[in-house]
Amino acid sequence: MKEKKSKILLLEDEEAHVYMIKRAFARISPEFELFLVNNLHDARQALADHLDFVAVIFDLRLPDGRGTDLLTDIADYEAPAIAMTSYGDENEAVKALKEGAMDYVAKSKYAFKDMPHIVGRAIREFKQIQENKRVNAELHKLHQAVEQSSTAIVITDGEGVIDYANQRMSEMTGYSNDELMGNNVGMLVIKEAPIPIDDDEVGLWETVYSGKTWRGLFYCQRKDGTYYWDQSTISPIRDENGDIVLYISYKEDVTEAIKAKEEMKLMEEQLRLSQKMQTIGTLAGGIAHDFNNILTPIFGFAHMILNGVEKDSQVHSDASHIIKAAERARDLVRQILAFARKGEQKREVLKLSAVVNDSVKMLQAMLPSSIKINAEVCDRCPPILGDATQLHQVIMNLGTNAYQAIGNKLGQIDISIEVEQVDAEFCCLHTQILAPGKYLVLTIADNGPGIPEDVIERIYEPFYTTKPVGEGTGLGLSVVHGIMVAHEGDVLVESSSEGTIFKLYFPAQNHELSMPSPKNKILKGQGQVIYVVDDEVSNLKMQSRLLRYLGYKVITFKDGIKAMEAFKKNPQGVDLLITDQTMPYITGMELMVEILKIRPDFPLILLSGYIVEELSQDLLKSNSVAFLNKPVDLPELSTTIFNLLQKKDPLL
Repeated sequence: MKEKKSKILLLEDEEAHVYMIKRAFARISPEFELFLVNNLHDARQALADHLDFVAVIFDLRLPDGRGTDLLTDIADYEAPAIAMTSYGDENEAVKALKEGAMDYVAKSKYAFKDMPHIVGRAIREFKQIQENKRVNAELHKLHQAVEQSSTAIVITDGEGVIDYANQRMSEMTGYSNDELMGNNVGMLVIKEAPIPIDDDEVGLWETVYSGKTWRGLFYCQRKDGTYYWDQSTISPIRDENGDIVLYISYKEDVTEAIKAKEEMKLMEEQLRLSQKMQTIGTLAGGIAHDFNNILTPIFGFAHMILNGVEKDSQVHSDASHIIKAAERARDLVRQILAFARKGEQKREVLKLSAVVNDSVKMLQAMLPSSIKINAEVCDRCPPILGDATQLHQVIMNLGTNAYQAIGNKLGQIDISIEVEQVDAEFCCLHTQILAPGKYLVLTIADNGPGIPEDVIERIYEPFYTTKPVGEGTGLGLSVVHGIMVAHEGDVLVESSSEGTIFKLYFPAQNHELSMPSPKNKILKGQGQVIYVVDDEVSNLKMQSRLLRYLGYKVITFKDGIKAMEAFKKNPQGVDLLITDQTMPYITGMELMVEILKIRPDFPLILLSGYIVEELSQDLLKSNSVAFLNKPVDLPELSTTIFNLLQKKDPLL
């Protein structure tokens, strides 16, 4: 017997489009049968005839009206509707979706070929929506049926097993009546409260067993993992003979009243720290540009010297030392920018365990044998979005601090990674930075003497250190804090006389891991013309010589206005432009925007002491734009130029 096909109503007045859609369904989804109409009248008639359509595809523009006029008829039909149009009008798409369309497709040969998949997905999503509506209706009906009260009331037996719980109890705990019934009321109680309470479990039962009423506080956990304070009054229930048979509890959620004082104190402390970090951050951002401008010609000329002499010569050795010293200076600037959150981050999806393992190897090689490092990391943990270099810096910093705390005696450093579901209660009590969700928690613990209470409040302050003069900069933990905040995470610390524990929270990701990129090498050009724009004469000279060394023809400009005028006169006479960001008259970003208006795919490189992320989002949409932080070394610059020119002309 021939299997019955599911019908799809196709409302389309252009025969060529109908032909392509029919061919796609015949090839990919033959289980569907298309019912074709070319006007609104026939479409309405088909729906009225109840032909059991599982989906409707309609054109927005028809001879006798708009396709969305059909949505009213489809609304009662319980089938998904997919809108099509030849006009890529986003407003039309939004309007169609608001009026009830399930999906929106801009017409193209690729869209027509993919139409079976689009329709199949819409049908699945529509069924899921209908199922969700059905489930929600059942839950609402159940909710309405359960009795309600302004006070939670629970009746238990002598062992604390719940015999009855009203609706308010379900609202307060998050557990349904069925989940509460038959379970011990103690399942809600957390033994270790965040602040001390006088009442204990033994005193409770002694009081109620004796026939008296007990009043006190419980620290409890809801079904969703959040915490609350329960003010309870528990009394015995006696039978006709006067014997105690059950116990009744009247419960109130008094969380807000109890937490208010603690939260205010925490917020004041965090505000004070935030203001200090903001002040030093402003200072760091201000010096970064000028300092990196100084380093830029040092890097550039040193690289030219290095690549212009024999490798075994004294000059080559001297140039190498200059580059290494400049790299240390660059890293110092990046440290300052890291805690100021003004540094450009090259974040990618990565395994935190891989970074930890590499850092542990370095720590083991660096620390004395008296320090034992225990590392327990799980490769199966979800990845995070991070900058591997900065994360390595965080681990090395905390590991070094742990060793210095332990000193010359025998000691150990424990490093572990675990997954933790952070709830709103935790965020409220411990951090103003994290949001509820899944996190990877990197724990670094030592068995040193701990951090004194008066010191622990200041450990993230820039330039604060307890070490002797000359032995510490006071930037270490400030950098750690800045990097963690920039990674949308936070660092929490616990300390006692038995040691210190740092817990670093990273948001867990669901992305696929990216492949590692190959190491850069020096790539030379083929005589292409490059405009270089910089108001610093030393940088301009250095970049000009560097680019000529790489095989390019160079034209230099001291400001963006002159560069813009030259480009407008002959936009096809140049292959790439490199510009500084901070310049008089017009900034580098403003210059790039103007050039892209003339040649949308023109290759551009922006150099800056630091790049302000929110100002560069529009330019980031262009595949022909690259951002480089000063100082830029020769391999990075040559590779960036080469790759941009390859996109422009793949045959090069």
